[in-house]
Amino acid sequence: MQKIFKHKIFGQQALSCGLVLLMMLSTTSALANDNAKAKPKGVAVDVATAKLQEVAPATWLSGDLISLVDSRIATEVAGHLLNIAEVGQRVKKGDVLATLNDRLLRLRLRDNLTTVERLKAHLSYLSRQITREKKLAEQNSTSQSELDRLEMERDMSRQDLAAAEIQVERTRYLVEQSRIVAPFDGVVVERLAQLGEYLSEGQALLRFVNVDEKEITLRAPIHLYDNLTLGARVQLQPAQAQAMSAPKLGVIERVIPVGNTRSRMLEVRIKPDSPDWVIGEAVKVQLPSGAAEKQVTVPRDALVLRQNQIFVYTVDAQGKALRVPVNLGTSTDDYIVVEGNISDGDTVIVRGAERVRPGQLVRPLL
Repeated sequence: MQKIFKHKIFGQQALSCGLVLLMMLSTTSALANDNAKAKPKGVAVDVATAKLQEVAPATWLSGDLISLVDSRIATEVAGHLLNIAEVGQRVKKGDVLATLNDRLLRLRLRDNLTTVERLKAHLSYLSRQITREKKLAEQNSTSQSELDRLEMERDMSRQDLAAAEIQVERTRYLVEQSRIVAPFDGVVVERLAQLGEYLSEGQALLRFVNVDEKEITLRAPIHLYDNLTLGARVQLQPAQAQAMSAPKLGVIERVIPVGNTRSRMLEVRIKPDSPDWVIGEAVKVQLPSGAAEKQVTVPRDALVLRQNQIFVYTVDAQGKALRVPVNLGTSTDDYIVVEGNISDGDTVIVRGAERVRPGQLVRPLL
């Protein structure tokens, strides 16, 4: 009896455990079903709206980035070159670019100073002589002509002294110019002379460029002249950039209203906003070519490039992604004109398009 009782208790415990396990499995399955039902469908994407905007037609023209100050630094004095700045070296305004041997100039300066002292001594002597002659003239002990001669010689000596002092100043200036200093902040681009060479007056010794003052110069057809406004903002791109690349900005700084009679082109100067451009870089500039008109635009981030084709993903009423091939037009700020099966108000995908396939359900994020 005791064994039968123990078996009953054990059976009841096993049955209870089985019921508990079954309930846990049912609960887990229900939770999984609820989670599956709650999980949203479709690929998560960010979207925006295509807009109808007033955009002027434009044309892209090629230009070059130049420095406003690109100088060949020359020497004002002759002499052997003792030192010169290295290529690529940045030099501040007033710092030394090169030094010439100034020994002969310093010897000349000493000679000039000696001449000045000699003329001063002679002038002092003449002044004393004139004083004595005047006293003798009062006593009728000398002739008036002798006094006149001494006064004339004194006046000529004064002029000689003034000329000698000018010569001293000139030689001092040349001594200073044997140290060639930077006329502005810049970078040494090229050496035109080497250490030890004898340089003559006016000979160029290096090319020095201000890399901070930059402009873009380009040639534009004369018929665009009426569309160019000083201060107007234009878009810029490196020459090798793709059409869908985000452009940089600049300002029309100057338009030279004189065209070439052969090419029918005139010069335009653009001031770039960004300091990242490199002197000598080829640049593309977008200039307006006509009056503004309403055109469909999409955010630049909506453009997708695959297999050398540019397209945009739109989202239809059922939440499916549709791939729409487009041709690009004028860009304005963060939007760009597109030609294709896109209308004002269409929803376009701007982020997450790389995970989307045509016809796939998408889930716009708020």
